[in-house]
Amino acid sequence: MALKAVLRKFSSARVIFTGAAGQIGSKLLTRAQQTYGIENVLATDLKQPPSGWEKNTRFEQLDVLNNSRIEELFSSYRPTIIYHLASTLSAPSELNPQLALKVNIQGLHNILEQARIHNSQIFVASSLAAFGSSTPKIPGNLEIQRPSTIYGITKVHLELIGEYYNMKHGVDFRSLRIPVITSEGAPGGGSAAFTVTMFYDLLSTGKTIIPVSPDTKMPLMYLDDLIDGVSQFMQAPNERLTARTYTMASCGVSASDYCNEVLRWTNGEVEYKPDYRDPIVKSWPDGTDWSAAERDWGHRLKFDMKKMVKTMYEKLTNKK
Repeated sequence: MALKAVLRKFSSARVIFTGAAGQIGSKLLTRAQQTYGIENVLATDLKQPPSGWEKNTRFEQLDVLNNSRIEELFSSYRPTIIYHLASTLSAPSELNPQLALKVNIQGLHNILEQARIHNSQIFVASSLAAFGSSTPKIPGNLEIQRPSTIYGITKVHLELIGEYYNMKHGVDFRSLRIPVITSEGAPGGGSAAFTVTMFYDLLSTGKTIIPVSPDTKMPLMYLDDLIDGVSQFMQAPNERLTARTYTMASCGVSASDYCNEVLRWTNGEVEYKPDYRDPIVKSWPDGTDWSAAERDWGHRLKFDMKKMVKTMYEKLTNKK
C-alpha cells in the first residue's frame, strides 16, 4: 500500500475497543491511540477506566451483552476498526461457565454483527486454550482442537464463527491464538497469572505460592511482544493472509524453569501448591509453531524467557 494511502487510512480510522480496561486492552489501546490519533479511538468496558490512562481518552461504559446499547453506540460512532477484547478469563470461566458462555459467545455475536453492519475490520482475541490434550504439544496453525475447558470451547467457537462471517459476509475478521501473557503490570485472573503475581509477592513479602506443578509446561510471551504482534497483524495486507486465525509465537517453559529464572533476580521462598488451575494449564500446548504467522506477516519474538524476566524485574524495582 502506498504511503499516502496508508496515511489516509490511519487519519480516517474510527477505532472502538471492548474490554479496553484489561491487561491486554489497556496496552493495545495506547498503541492504537499512538497509531490512529487519540481523538479517533473510543475505549469501552464494563468497568470504569483505570487512572493510568491518557487523560484525553474517549470512554463509554459498555456491557457487551446489552445489545440495544451496543447498537446505539456503534451506530453513533460508526467504527472502521474494532478490537473486541471483552471476555471472561480461563480460571473464572471454569468457576462460572454459564457467564463464560454468555460473555464469550453472545457478547461476541453482538459485536460481530456490528462489524458486518458497519463493514469494520475486527480483531478478536483467541487463545492457545482453544487446543486440548489431543493436540500436538507444539501446535502450528491447523491442528485438532478439542479443548477440555469451557474457556477453550468458547474460543474455538470464536474462530469458527469469525471464519463464517468472513466467508459469508466478507467481514475482515482477524484473530490470534494468544499464549500465556506475562508482564510487569498488575496481574489478571488467568490460570497462569502466577507468572506475574510471584514478582509482586516476592518483592513485597518474600514468599509466593505457585498453583501448578513444577513440571507443568506453558507457552509464554511477554506483553510487549503481543502488542507488537497484534499491531503488525492488523496492518498486514489482507491478500497476504492465508488464514483468519493464527497461532502466535511463544517460549515453551516449565513452571520451575520460569520460577528459577525469577529467583535469579529476587530473594524468597517459592511453594508449589497445585490446585484446579494445574490441569487447565496442563491441557494447553507446551509451546508453539508460528511459522505460518512469520511467513504471512513477519511475526516473531523479541523477548525470550530470560530477557522478559530481567525486563520485568527492572521495571518493577524502578517503580518502587
